[in-house]
Amino acid sequence: TQLLRLLVDDGHLVSFGAISGQPLSVPTGQLIFGRKHLSGFWVSRWSRQTPIGEVRAMMDRLCKFHADGILSTPALETVPFPDYEKATTNRHIFTFA
Repeated sequence: TQLLRLLVDDGHLVSFGAISGQPLSVPTGQLIFGRKHLSGFWVSRWSRQTPIGEVRAMMDRLCKFHADGILSTPALETVPFPDYEKATTNRHIFTFA
């Protein structure tokens, strides 16, 4: 709901994950009066249906965005590398020290 309020009029919000498992709550006024659009994206299906060259090109583009600082991933906690099991068994975002 808060994210949709921040979206510009005629904007498009793509949902690609639902970690909480809770239904998406959408204020209908934002859709109607703000002409905002919602859609879902299932990355596993996309990667199965897309030629491998296109998948690699997309991954290369995303990696370049990350390297150039255009795309970033927030770290909630830094975990020493020997404790990698903590990072891989938790449902949090980590960076390795």
